[in-house]
Amino acid sequence: MVPVTDTIPVCLAEGRVYNVDDSLWVTLLDRQGAADKVRLLRCLDERKRAEDWPLLRHQLAGAGRFLTKLPGRLMGVMRAGARWTCLGWGGSGGGSERVSHLHR
Repeated sequence: MVPVTDTIPVCLAEGRVYNVDDSLWVTLLDRQGAADKVRLLRCLDERKRAEDWPLLRHQLAGAGRFLTKLPGRLMGVMRAGARWTCLGWGGSGGGSERVSHLHR
């Protein structure tokens, strides 16, 4: 039987990963010797680099879709007779937030 103190609750389901990076890897590293720690950290770094490329591709594709639709959206706003009015700097608390409104 595994002692409760040696148990780490994790979820590895796609899109619902829980408690892996913040608890599991930390615990595993704490229990490794120096050479194994270095090896595990290298593997984690390689995994992170490999994960970054698909994420970047996904983000760039989303940005591209947004930018290709932007001119049509702006023209639709202009055709509807809307105009942007910038009210300047202000705010209720004397802050420096920018206030803009779309008027129809």
